Amino acid sequence: MDRNFKAPLSPNELASLRGLGVDSKREISDSHRQLLLSMGLIVANGDELNLTAAGRHRLNPEERAPTHSSTGFVEQAPGENVEPR
Repeated sequence: MDRNFKAPLSPNELASLRGLGVDSKREISDSHRQLLLSMGLIVANGDELNLTAAGRHRLNPEERAPTHSSTGFVEQAPGENVEPR
């Protein structure tokens, strides 16, 4: 399940990462937890999951990589209007 920290995230994986950016005690699926930990986007700190610098960078709209290329959709924050590439 290890992926490079720059690998595309699915929309659900991205939602989990965003959710942890808002609430570090948010419940996320075990598979998302393991994936985000292995990618170095979050770290476990007791009962919290905190974003790393790479995780915060990943949520920055100017720095995000596209989601799975098969969808043709680009990751975007709520309210952004981004055309598929």
